[in-house]
Amino acid sequence: MEQQPLGTATPGGKAMAGPQDQPCHDTTAESSSDEEGIGLSECLRLLIDDIEDYTILTLDGQGTIVGRSAGSERLCAGDPLGRHFSCLYAHEDSERGRPTQDLEEARLQGRIALTGWRVRPDGSRFWAEVVLSALRNPDGQVSGYAMVTHDVTAGRLAEERLAGLEQERERLEQLLSGGDADLPTLAAVAQLTNHSVVITDVERRVVWVNAGFTALTGFTLDEVRGHNPGALLQGPQTDPATVMYMRERLQRGEGYTVEILNYGKNGDQYWLAIEVQPVRDGTGKLTHFIAVQRNVTEQRRAGQEHQALLEREQRARELAEQNNRLKDEFLATLSHELRTPLNGILGFAGLLRRGRLDTETARRAVEIIERNAQAQAQLIEDLLDMSSIAAGTFNLQVQPVEMAEVVSAAVAGQRIAAEAKRIRLELRLDPHAGLVSGDRRRLLQVVANLLSNAVKFTPPDGRIEVSMRCVANAVAIAVADTGVGIGPEFLPYVFDRFRQADGSSTRLHGGLGLGLSLVRHIVETHGGSVQVQSLGKSQGATFTVCLPLMPVRIGKIESPPDAAEVFPAEELPPEAADWLAGLRVLVVDNDLQARRAIQQVLHGCKAEVMTAESASAALGLLERLRPDVLIVDLGVGGTEGYALLEALHAQNQFLPVLALTACATARDRARAFLSGIDAFLNKPAEPIELVALVANLGRRSERYRATT
Repeated sequence: MEQQPLGTATPGGKAMAGPQDQPCHDTTAESSSDEEGIGLSECLRLLIDDIEDYTILTLDGQGTIVGRSAGSERLCAGDPLGRHFSCLYAHEDSERGRPTQDLEEARLQGRIALTGWRVRPDGSRFWAEVVLSALRNPDGQVSGYAMVTHDVTAGRLAEERLAGLEQERERLEQLLSGGDADLPTLAAVAQLTNHSVVITDVERRVVWVNAGFTALTGFTLDEVRGHNPGALLQGPQTDPATVMYMRERLQRGEGYTVEILNYGKNGDQYWLAIEVQPVRDGTGKLTHFIAVQRNVTEQRRAGQEHQALLEREQRARELAEQNNRLKDEFLATLSHELRTPLNGILGFAGLLRRGRLDTETARRAVEIIERNAQAQAQLIEDLLDMSSIAAGTFNLQVQPVEMAEVVSAAVAGQRIAAEAKRIRLELRLDPHAGLVSGDRRRLLQVVANLLSNAVKFTPPDGRIEVSMRCVANAVAIAVADTGVGIGPEFLPYVFDRFRQADGSSTRLHGGLGLGLSLVRHIVETHGGSVQVQSLGKSQGATFTVCLPLMPVRIGKIESPPDAAEVFPAEELPPEAADWLAGLRVLVVDNDLQARRAIQQVLHGCKAEVMTAESASAALGLLERLRPDVLIVDLGVGGTEGYALLEALHAQNQFLPVLALTACATARDRARAFLSGIDAFLNKPAEPIELVALVANLGRRSERYRATT
């Protein structure tokens, strides 16, 4: 039976998917999928799916399991879909009719909390905390149930152990209170517990330990007798303040209870809850100290994991709320930016139609209409560009580009706007900068956007300097202004889409906050980088774009063309025949025909190609063949492609990776880049695009860098 995904709850908490992905009832408010951000409910769903020891099941009105969370197999040890939820109860509880009683109680109360033993289909038991909630349709009728189960077996067992320790402690206290306990008697009592017990003399030297101490620390009685326990068990990460507190209490002959990090004989760390009591003879004289120690490492770890979970949930909420806020701000800004030019266009068009303007005023009206129409066209163009980026259809028409000409054209296009504000616009070009391989229109868009921003945010009588120079194998284009600058708190977000330094800036200067995001995407698609520097507000800003120069031959390996080139031609151009000469490429794809097709294309450009059908086979080849570039189908064996990337990172192998996939959603691309891939290519891909990306990645390999 196929898994039915769980739905997500509305703020009212009333919606959850049932069979065939049909909702149990209509939600009070529906929100459309947002391509530009993950909503709060989606963030929480992903968060829940990643939580260990939790499972969420949806039941129909009779208690049949019809949906489950992605992690339910961790607690159910199999697929429970289609079975009655009573299969999870202990046999004795089912015999007493407890499942039916729980459903009825949840139906009447709406929500109940339960604890008790539950049973997996394999027969193993776990102690569970369960929340059972009734789901109601718009008419108020119960249409199903949601059951959240938390495996707290470790905590339950810890409580039982703690209760046992408390009983043992009480027995020891009773013995000690008699005032006539001698060492053999104390040792005999201490042997009754599985916990670690240490008895020391008044100088804190060990005189006796039980078997629990040896099992915990690895030290025998003979190894620790006569030694101070702290000298053997405390280490560099043991808290000095706790050690000092323990020492002071012992010096005063007083007991204490602490938690402390200790080290075993083998160097392993573990956390102890230690309770120390002084032992006195019949005259009240201090004779010994006895310490009962309980290993609380798992409880500490569980507490840390719980805290981490809370922090992750908080971050997810904050991220979702931030995305929602940015979306709302963007929609408000979009409405403003689209309406403002329309007001001028419609107003002056009406005046022109009525023929009441003199010649000069009519000329200015036409200029205003044209300028506003161009502004609106640019907004629409930016929106279309962002849409194509999100859909994975943002392509480049690549050709050799003279960047000096591109920069000059961009400066010329902004001179009128700069002169209108009396801004001094300076241009400094390196005549030997050379060519880059890229899309001329897009590169012009990059420089024009940076210049437009500089003019927009530079006050009258300011200065803007545009420079271009060669840096190593790249050309660097810098746009520096004396404008309003950027505060340090906003610098990390400058290139995020829909972001403006503040709302007043949006209204004062206009724009959607898309320009710099487009700049970064275009530059990175060309294999380059963009950076920003600013000393703070009112200190100006400098944006620097670096683009790789056109390839030149070095030894047997030719420098590659620009990254992510997309040629419309169906066949490889003649100049591509040597692009991969000397490169070793490993192709990992479980489809034989796909491997052969990629191998044939790369062989045609003189690459040495090796293939593997699985991640495990690829790992066997990596060490022996040491390729320059790895091409991996992320769909290999389900998640095997990602497992291969994790194995590379674990081995500290910094190998350029090109990811192939038939999936092209924004989430797929995000997951691929977060996994450490260097480039992303959708199937089916043009041969020229594949070759260009491999060539560009080959330049990043250690073997290539060693030859340059």
